[in-house]
Amino acid sequence: MAPWLLGLLVASLPLTTLADPTPEPRKFPPGCRQTGFDFSEDQLVLTQIPEGQVQTVYLIHNRAPFEVAVRADTSSKFVPSYDKIIKPDSWITFARDLPKVVFHCRAGDTESVDCGEVLELCNYNNAKFPESNLGTYWITNSNTQDAVIHSSIKKGILLRW
Repeated sequence: MAPWLLGLLVASLPLTTLADPTPEPRKFPPGCRQTGFDFSEDQLVLTQIPEGQVQTVYLIHNRAPFEVAVRADTSSKFVPSYDKIIKPDSWITFARDLPKVVFHCRAGDTESVDCGEVLELCNYNNAKFPESNLGTYWITNSNTQDAVIHSSIKKGILLRW
């Protein structure tokens, strides 16, 4: 064997042995994009609905080791607060047709927490809804990612990508 070829093989050996053959698991399902929201001043702000869409769906994950209570900031007494408790390491789905929804996050009854530290989410911005399911509401309760996706689909919501 030529010495330069042996040197090339030896030089490339550490690169192949250090490479991790296991790809990182997908956190969000296909078609669910990290768009349509922002974290600002410890709050979760659900913003823009894509042009031409009436409604959008968010898949929200509580990555904290404790329950997180979320409550919408309501400036009008006619808008509900959308209170919900998300269990640790659980997922939940939220539908929205309002232009903007701002959530505050709490650990327990009193301790305010930074939503950006405890929640991660994605948006199905091309979802299709039956007319009977339009509005702003929690689609599911806390559960596994697969369970909340299947529950949303059973309610007639097409999570398209």
